[in-house]
Amino acid sequence: MIAAEPVIHEHPDFDWCKLSTRLLWFLLLVVSPFILLRTVLVHLGALPAIFAVIGLLFLLRFFSPANLFSLIQLNYLLNPLRRNEVEQVPVRYFRVRDSNEREWIVRMKGQIDGGNIAPDDLISAWGKWRSGALDLCRAYNHRTQSYVFVRTSQSWMMLVATVGLMAFLGIYFYKPVHTMWQTMHQMKNLW
Repeated sequence: MIAAEPVIHEHPDFDWCKLSTRLLWFLLLVVSPFILLRTVLVHLGALPAIFAVIGLLFLLRFFSPANLFSLIQLNYLLNPLRRNEVEQVPVRYFRVRDSNEREWIVRMKGQIDGGNIAPDDLISAWGKWRSGALDLCRAYNHRTQSYVFVRTSQSWMMLVATVGLMAFLGIYFYKPVHTMWQTMHQMKNLW
């Protein structure tokens, strides 16, 4: 037997995949202009590189103090340590009684996929025990013969796509990056 409490909202759990993805995109945005400039210099010569620098200076004039808000917004979006304050997930607490009339607390954090759990339903629940409560990850509702799943984060897919893109770019730009790294190392030794 189940007794349900009202739904509350909390911040989502910390997501390491989302943090790693943001860090990788930040690194990619910082390093890519230098790699592209070096590639243009090596493959096309100095004239297109001069045009690229002039184009970059032309674009920089749009980042005047009046347009500084766009830079602040870009920093806000790409900051890897930022947590979205408006993003909240529902949390439901259930008091579940077993066949021996013992009462257990079941906590379901996140959006529900599949069926639903209502008061007086008969369920089988699976999850992890934390602080005396079962963090539900899936359940089976015997009254409605439906499975209930708590939706998990899909941020790992974005991390895999980002790592794949960086691997592709690393393979494609290996020679310019390697040459640039050796040049920087030689300049460091001269000083």
